[in-house]
Amino acid sequence: LLKRLCKSRLSFGSKHLSELANHIRGMMEIYSEINSAETKSLTRSWLLSKEAEAARHYWECVSMILPRDIGFEGRKARYDNPEDPFNISLNYMYSLLASQVWFAVELSGLDPFIGYLHEDNNRRPSLVMDLMEEFRQPVVDKPLIAYFTKHGVENAIDENKRLKDEFRKILLRIFFEELDKQATFMNRTLSVKGHMYLQPKRLAKYLLALSPSYTPYNVI
Repeated sequence: LLKRLCKSRLSFGSKHLSELANHIRGMMEIYSEINSAETKSLTRSWLLSKEAEAARHYWECVSMILPRDIGFEGRKARYDNPEDPFNISLNYMYSLLASQVWFAVELSGLDPFIGYLHEDNNRRPSLVMDLMEEFRQPVVDKPLIAYFTKHGVENAIDENKRLKDEFRKILLRIFFEELDKQATFMNRTLSVKGHMYLQPKRLAKYLLALSPSYTPYNVI
């Protein structure tokens, strides 16, 4: 019996890793496809379709990494009315991130409603959403995955599928601890928050032809 149990566990583990590898391979193929495409032929709609395709692979990987009792079966935004604590926590922390990035954009003098990837919309701050993409993984996804993997879902949400006050405080602590961490990017060692405030200014310099290029924040 023990031998059969071990073989079953190993078989499941290898299958699990194989599925993860397939999704990671899918994301790398999309990355290569975008990287090799000629700049002149790139369109916003094509890039957004590739982003959506990569996101499907990414969230499938996350669902396989998280403990099953969390109940995460895929990404659901706030308007999708998620019921699992991981999605609810993601939405809360993304709102915190949006407020920080919006403030950084305002300080730079750029218009938060005129973006380059997300479509311009006078009801949605497109540039804020564009710049948020650079910080979602390091500031929100990574620490949140680590927390739920280690601590599980106990006392996270109430019967109305809302974050409990004590758990909200935990998420706030995690978020601001990540902002305070030191990171080296573009030969400068600053807090993540410091880089977040510099990125819109770096983008503004590029748009004004005062800098030859713009590099998205990529420290994970």
